[in-house]
Amino acid sequence: MVLTSALIFSSNGLIVRLLNDATPFQALFYRSLGMSLGLFLAYALIFRSQFKGFVTGIGPVGLFGAFLLGASASGMVFAMFNATVANVVFVSSAIPFFTAALAWLILREKISRLVLVFMTIAF
Repeated sequence: MVLTSALIFSSNGLIVRLLNDATPFQALFYRSLGMSLGLFLAYALIFRSQFKGFVTGIGPVGLFGAFLLGASASGMVFAMFNATVANVVFVSSAIPFFTAALAWLILREKISRLVLVFMTIAF
């Protein structure tokens, strides 16, 4: 699943650049529509009888997370319309490093030495 998501994510820039006649708002609308329908169907298949409870039980933290996910997806689309794909993907590749740092600062999660070694190699 991780490999598939990486392959799909890496095609974002190519797809956005192929949208010659679309505005960023149009691209964002159809991307969001496709993502929403895809997630809805996936969750409906995975959770089946528990689907309604899963959706209604998301709570304030889940809604805040959904808002942040939507904001980051919007930012990505607008960035790709206003900068080179290489620059946008380069900055996006730093997200895991920032996430690890914030988890360490805010959540007090420990980062093992092995993870630090691999983060250094990846950097």
